[in-house]
Amino acid sequence: ALYVNNNQYNSSVLSYSPGSTNRNIGIGAIVPAGDNKFDGIIDEVMIFNRALSTDEIKFLSQYPGCP
Repeated sequence: ALYVNNNQYNSSVLSYSPGSTNRNIGIGAIVPAGDNKFDGIIDEVMIFNRALSTDEIKFLSQYPGCP
């Protein structure tokens, strides 16, 4: 789900398995070429190894920087 200012903006189900190779994660551009760069500000990015519940996401939006 995508949240903007503590409100759910969009939701979809994604599945990703990185496999056994080391790959870069691109935030704001397509890796490795760096194409389609996002023209704006991206802040407070967190990556988790599991799906978060709606309550967990709301908590994190109320207390930034508290993983």
